[in-house]
Amino acid sequence: MEKNRLTKRAMSRRIQAMASRNYLTTATLNEIVRYDDEARYERETISFEGAVRKHPYDTSKFLLITHPGDADSHFYEFRVADVVRAHDISQVVSENGETVQLMELRVRKGSHGIEMKPFQVS
Repeated sequence: MEKNRLTKRAMSRRIQAMASRNYLTTATLNEIVRYDDEARYERETISFEGAVRKHPYDTSKFLLITHPGDADSHFYEFRVADVVRAHDISQVVSENGETVQLMELRVRKGSHGIEMKPFQVS
């Protein structure tokens, strides 16, 4: 009885091994196709560019400075959960040698953000 049980286990392992070998050897190789879903992002999101900074007190939000170092710069406040896609654009280097990473962020349409612009009271 014990001998039959071992042989049945051994047979089932061999069958499983053969099935996986056949699967691996008979699969056709396909070329790698780059997945590009840019059209969907353009329909469902709005693009913003600038330098990303941590929010001073709320970890679920961040600040996006539009033109760091310029006099007419302003910034946005968004929730991290509303960002659908982000990628680096370039780096800006100041005269002091400080670098700032500029990014493009895709923010979900319909989400809420705050735009803060400086102005002079006159």
